[in-house]
Amino acid sequence: MFPTVSPHDSLLVCLKPAATACFLVIGHNRLAAARCFSALEASYKTYVSYAPGLPVDPELLYRIEQGQVAYLETTEAVVALSQLDQLDVVCVTDTLSNMPQRRSSESCREISDYCKRRRIHLNIVDHTDLNTISFPATHRWRTGNTGHALQVAVNTFGKGCRLGTRIKREIISALPTEIGQAVDNVAAIRTKIAELSVEEEEDNEAPLNSPVQQFSPGNHYFQQESPEEVKIRRMKWVAQVSEYWPIKTLGRLRQQDMDRILADFDGTLHALNLSAPSPAQPHGPPRVLLIGSGPGHPGLLTVAAHNAIKKADLILADKLVPSAVLALVPASTELIIAKKFPGNAERAQQELQELALQFCQEHETGTVIRLKQGDPYIYGRGGEEVLFFRKHGIDAIVIPGISSAIAAPLLFDISVTQRGVSDSLILCTGVGRLGKTSIMPSYKRARTLIVLMGVARIGELLTALTGSPVQDAENVTTTREGDAYPPYLPIALIERGSSKDQRMVLSTLAGIEEAIKRVGDQRPPGMLVIGWCCLALQGEGHVNVTEADGIAAGEAGDRARVQAVLGDAGYLVQEGLRENWQAFLEEQQTIM
Repeated sequence: MFPTVSPHDSLLVCLKPAATACFLVIGHNRLAAARCFSALEASYKTYVSYAPGLPVDPELLYRIEQGQVAYLETTEAVVALSQLDQLDVVCVTDTLSNMPQRRSSESCREISDYCKRRRIHLNIVDHTDLNTISFPATHRWRTGNTGHALQVAVNTFGKGCRLGTRIKREIISALPTEIGQAVDNVAAIRTKIAELSVEEEEDNEAPLNSPVQQFSPGNHYFQQESPEEVKIRRMKWVAQVSEYWPIKTLGRLRQQDMDRILADFDGTLHALNLSAPSPAQPHGPPRVLLIGSGPGHPGLLTVAAHNAIKKADLILADKLVPSAVLALVPASTELIIAKKFPGNAERAQQELQELALQFCQEHETGTVIRLKQGDPYIYGRGGEEVLFFRKHGIDAIVIPGISSAIAAPLLFDISVTQRGVSDSLILCTGVGRLGKTSIMPSYKRARTLIVLMGVARIGELLTALTGSPVQDAENVTTTREGDAYPPYLPIALIERGSSKDQRMVLSTLAGIEEAIKRVGDQRPPGMLVIGWCCLALQGEGHVNVTEADGIAAGEAGDRARVQAVLGDAGYLVQEGLRENWQAFLEEQQTIM
């Protein structure tokens, strides 16, 4: 009939200390600073004690210097305890297992005995058997300057602190972002009612749906209600609003909405109906989305990008956005494609930015999309556009895309990082801005180099990689720092990655130019992948390049590895999506 008592559970309370109550932290580390901060936020008189000469956390020193925390200098913790008369809580933090000068267990027991005799709350880190209180993982929603109306705490009582922190994160992420403001708004309504009432009625005085006098068209009880009865009815109404209205609606209440909730009954059956305030425009003022369209195939668009494209009012696309992606744009949506040609890239970008800005200035609501190839922040000039719109008071939303720098090699079974082959990668461009020299990194056997926008200057790029570094030479736009790349190093030219006509030309630094001439027409956009990763998953695999035996084989072993894959031709070509990949991507488009 009644719940069973669990006597070993802890009591969960929110403590509001007396004005004279003291909080003592024994320790000098980062955790000590955090405990002091928590005590200060709870309006405790806060003290800290540690032996002189110890390295002290910078925040803790700052709070001592600012007079927010009082320092008790002593080497004996019990001495510090005895100096405070109104001591309410003691927290010991210099017991962490990773501290070089960790407090002894004997000292912890002395502190525990002292606190028990004087009924002082105690928490000693990593000594749960001595604790009378524990600190939960907390989050506070600050919505103004008057403190935190809403707080969430998760407590495992020392049995899983990291898990408790994770659970707290899960709770926060599951709650609407407006929840803190919702609590503040409901509190504001209750305050308005309390100002009109002699005594505020507690929420739990009566059940949420307890009977009240019912109105009817012919019932004039409304006119006969006393002021106090009206106020009580309003308080019950606030309870209804708190229970049934969406939290997002509560969080977005404006002053006029609150006034409407508290408006006098006008004698109709339901003067204060339970419908939420009329929603605002779906997106408020006009917004700008910078969207990455991915490597090319519509099936590799993110869900967010796909949905946005379907619902946008205006789409401003870069020239290299594939036609298959542009085909997703509804016929009713205006689509403008950049007029990019060699030497005009920056001006074309500026024109699209100005069109987006013009849209925002001429419309009260709506969405304009700047559609970019790959990812907006991977050589997509997305950062420049974010700053442009921010300068004009627009906070653009950036939706990431799958970068061709990673996706295109994958579609040809090139793993840009691979154990035993490549443990790092460098992504760079072969085109310096405004003619500036582009500097290639030095050769590292266990590193992959990915070059975007370098195919048009591949001859100069190859010279820079394999030749001697050129310093301050005229008409040189690409050079290198550090060690040269061996001429037999594999290189893959990948064109139109993820498109039906994608192509890879795999060769070596010494043979790639001739291979490109042999395969004929170029298929921009293209990219270059340079390094041993190009061979790693070919055939039965070549994944011992950086292992001891692979290194010991030397140049002869490396050349043999290349010969085994490329054969006498010195290059190989792969075209199109694999049949299983093609079927899978078409299936994704059908779902969308």
